[in-house]
Amino acid sequence: MKKLIGARGVAAALLAGLLVSLACGGSGDGPERASGGISVSGSASISLKPDIATLVLGVEAIDESVARARGEAAEAMAGIAEELERAGIAEKDIQTLRLSIRPEYDYGGETRRLIGFSVSNIVNITIRDIDSVGAIIDRSVEVGGDLTRVQSIQFSTEDRSEYEKELVEEAVKDATEKAQRLADLAGVRLGEPVSISYGGGSPYPAADDFAGLAMAESAAFDTPVSPGEVEASVRVSILFSIE
Repeated sequence: MKKLIGARGVAAALLAGLLVSLACGGSGDGPERASGGISVSGSASISLKPDIATLVLGVEAIDESVARARGEAAEAMAGIAEELERAGIAEKDIQTLRLSIRPEYDYGGETRRLIGFSVSNIVNITIRDIDSVGAIIDRSVEVGGDLTRVQSIQFSTEDRSEYEKELVEEAVKDATEKAQRLADLAGVRLGEPVSISYGGGSPYPAADDFAGLAMAESAAFDTPVSPGEVEASVRVSILFSIE
């Protein structure tokens, strides 16, 4: 039997960018016979300790006057920005996600009635010190008061290169073993890989969604934050020729 290219060699080619589109795809987890070859998919996953947090929070002010609502939102957001700076959050790690001004209506009667205007300013914050997440939330809520809105918090890993190489190699090995088993069962000789496609490599973050909750009343106690673990997975699809 012709010696197959090892999983390590295929993984190295994959990481070097020598990828082509899957000619005849097998989208499932198990191997399948494809026209002109044997198409298989392989996967690998790993649990990781997160080292970065993404916090989405901001402020929302509602008033009969647009000017007053804008002023209240701006003041609250400025206070939060100062706290983020004190916490060591770099300017590049703060990104505005949404800044909106919209009318608010009362639909209780036969016709809608304008009752005021809502001004919201929501930012995305990258926190590189996981241990400081709870304190940052608490201080932001304290200075933002009743206008504070905490949308969500997600945990992930920043440096993905180390585990990605390992996962790609394991996924290629998994796919190659599946293809060989199928070739043995079919009584054919497995050939060279014809095409390879790759997906994954990013950790699936554990999300704790606050659904826009106003957090002012929680400022009296420390907010507990548990990063837990995140799972990273990689999948490859390989089309092998048949000798």
